[in-house]
Amino acid sequence: NFSTADSAKIKTLEAEKAALEAEKADLEKALEGAM
Repeated sequence: NFSTADSAKIKTLEAEKAALEAEKADLEKALEGAM
């Protein structure tokens, strides 16, 4: 059973992961544009 703190931590990590993936996609687009 997850505590509320664990649940909040997981949501934060998932949000950070999504932000990193969006950043990575932007970088890949920028690289493609530079080529």
